[in-house]
Amino acid sequence: MARGTPRRPRSWLEDFPRRVRLEAAARAAYPGLRYRRRQRASGPVDIYQYVQAVPGYEDRRVTVEFDRRAWWAPRIYVDGPSGVDASPHRYADRGRTRLCVWHPGDPDDRTWVPEDGLLVLFGMIAEHLFKEAWWREHGEWLGEEYPHDELTKDHAPHRPQPARPTMIQAPAPTTTTIAPPAFPASTTASVAVPTTTPLPGAAPGASSAGLIGAIISGAFLAAMLAGAVNVWMARRRSREEERARIRNTFAAAFEAYTAYKEFPYAIRRRRLDDPEAERIRLSEALRAVQERLSYYLAWTQAEAVEVGQQYARLIAEARRVAGQAMHDAWNDPPRATDPEMNIPQTWSTSVSSRLPRPSTCRPYGSTCPA
Repeated sequence: MARGTPRRPRSWLEDFPRRVRLEAAARAAYPGLRYRRRQRASGPVDIYQYVQAVPGYEDRRVTVEFDRRAWWAPRIYVDGPSGVDASPHRYADRGRTRLCVWHPGDPDDRTWVPEDGLLVLFGMIAEHLFKEAWWREHGEWLGEEYPHDELTKDHAPHRPQPARPTMIQAPAPTTTTIAPPAFPASTTASVAVPTTTPLPGAAPGASSAGLIGAIISGAFLAAMLAGAVNVWMARRRSREEERARIRNTFAAAFEAYTAYKEFPYAIRRRRLDDPEAERIRLSEALRAVQERLSYYLAWTQAEAVEVGQQYARLIAEARRVAGQAMHDAWNDPPRATDPEMNIPQTWSTSVSSRLPRPSTCRPYGSTCPA
């Protein structure tokens, strides 16, 4: 290397333009993605954190760590269930919260390599989390799997080559089922092992089984899962927006009731110098509130019958009590001095005590929003 020539970055983590390119799609799909760098005794560690939606199950907070000494082999941790009952495919790190998404000795086309970009890695993680949740619920692992032992004892992380080999035409794969050595009860009883030629004594349907296994690959499952995630998130957003709309409209209905019951006080404190203008101003304001009350009476009845009935009783009682108070306020002369602007305690207490309080209703799902 000539003097003055900058050192070539050792990994994609040290090559900032390349890292930005590999992160771009993931940041677009996961706006909440966070990155930080931490210095540990073993050296610098690059950490990505985000929330992964799992269709039909609880969201998970994922942490992906890249050690600069093994920048091609991410360590993936997840919150939620831990221990031996969390998943049959996890390492023992940190209470078995580290995922084993692929076999460390697999070739590049069956694992993740940096050139795939972070979004592909996140898709593989999402697929794995869905399989784990399914396994915890049904006791069945979807897709092929490797009998899991502590893989770190026997296998070092596979380091990808600079470029992937060109794919060539190969005979259709076939499968055979072999019995593995004794493993703990949480592992599988048999394993589907791909081979390039039929084995002696293989079943006649082995070729079709291999074809099915090839079709249901990691990429295919990741694509299906990504589509399911998008549909599920769209439905969840739509449901949340609908609940927000109902809550906001119920709040506006109660606001109209509150505005109506304040008119006895506004009429009593009307201006003295221009009574005709005050009559017009207050009557127009009252008319606008009455229009809102009529609208929300009809809306609540259409949205939820029980809520509409309760709201109708509330408004009827408010009109009886506050309406009589407005009648009395119009008959009283306008107040001319500052002390007269104070509402007498007896009058205020009498009106407030006779006004009804809004009744509570059941949680959203039957008639009312949460």
